[in-house]
Amino acid sequence: MALFSSVISGPAARVIEGMIRDITQQVIRDHNLPTRQDVEAIRRSLDDAERRIAELELALEEQASSTPAPIDSAINPPAATEAPPAKRSRGRKSLRHLACQVEGCTEPHRSKGFCSAHYQQWRRGNLRGYVLDEGIIVDGPRRFQVNRRLSGKPCTVSGRVNARVIRVDGVTVEATALEPAA
Repeated sequence: MALFSSVISGPAARVIEGMIRDITQQVIRDHNLPTRQDVEAIRRSLDDAERRIAELELALEEQASSTPAPIDSAINPPAATEAPPAKRSRGRKSLRHLACQVEGCTEPHRSKGFCSAHYQQWRRGNLRGYVLDEGIIVDGPRRFQVNRRLSGKPCTVSGRVNARVIRVDGVTVEATALEPAA
């Protein structure tokens, strides 16, 4: 619209701007696109939902901490290698309280359960022990294809060379051996 304002000034510019605004609104309605108000309403709803989830998490933590120790340890026995829970924050970043899924890493996860550094390694195919993008598992010179939906999950390959057992997230999965890269 600035282009029209620089070429046409005064009442003609306002008429043209109004026509362009009307055409834009008509296209939005015809294609059933969300308006700025729709997006803001969704954003407010998400903020409200995240706030409520954070409040529920805190209430559950408080309730769990008030449970007597013998009952609590019987229900949730402590794991020997379990990392301490990450601090939880309130508000919009409340979903970022989970730590990176790579063992020993305590950074907050950003994507696919990985922190920024591990996600970059995974994306480049340099993070062993996890299903790569497109459902590829690398085992030395051999590669296997599993379901794409398992991408980013921890995996192990075991067994003899001709009888490999592939486990993703602790579950044995069906895999297809791919030709080694030349």
